[in-house]
Amino acid sequence: MDKYLSRSSSTCSLSSKRPAGEGPDDWRAPKRYSAHGRQSKFDNSRNLPTQNKFQDLPIDGATNQENKEYQDAVVGIKKTGHIPPIILDIPKEWTHEIIKNTICKYTNRFHLQYRNGGKVAIIYYSSDAHQAVKQGLLNEGAPFLTYTRKDEKLPKVIIRGLPEYVEVELSAELEKFGFKDAVVKKLKTRGGDSTPCPPFLVQLSK
Repeated sequence: MDKYLSRSSSTCSLSSKRPAGEGPDDWRAPKRYSAHGRQSKFDNSRNLPTQNKFQDLPIDGATNQENKEYQDAVVGIKKTGHIPPIILDIPKEWTHEIIKNTICKYTNRFHLQYRNGGKVAIIYYSSDAHQAVKQGLLNEGAPFLTYTRKDEKLPKVIIRGLPEYVEVELSAELEKFGFKDAVVKKLKTRGGDSTPCPPFLVQLSK
């Protein structure tokens, strides 16, 4: 019969055995396991000296006058947006020195990027420099190509639902509100001139 009985392996451990002096009443209580004699590598009773490298930074909402100068120094930087380059079509008589000296009349913060087909891209770092050189090249009569900057673009709006005959009246009404140079243009639609209420494109001035 022993071969049909399943036996479980038992490991003798003195740490989990009950003391010999305990009676049957004590056996109802859970076993008491002996704690290992290992000690932690770090002694929690001794405080380690640490240095707070952020102690000089200002605290949010603090009214300390000493830290006020740090709080006032945090100012949001306004993004100017992408400044398009000026693609100059180099005239035959213009050399590198002539190109550089011409641009230096208006700004010193730029760099040149030569491209194929006798063209050079003039890269700028500010809107003022882009505007100054663009106006200067117009005065010089040099052929170039550039794009409208984001700060140059005029606000536009499309008005729908108005009859066609109010195109002139719309300009007069905008002038009353202070938009003297506003441009009103009727947009074309699929219906052509038969559309009773065509959309109007209004370009406002800054």
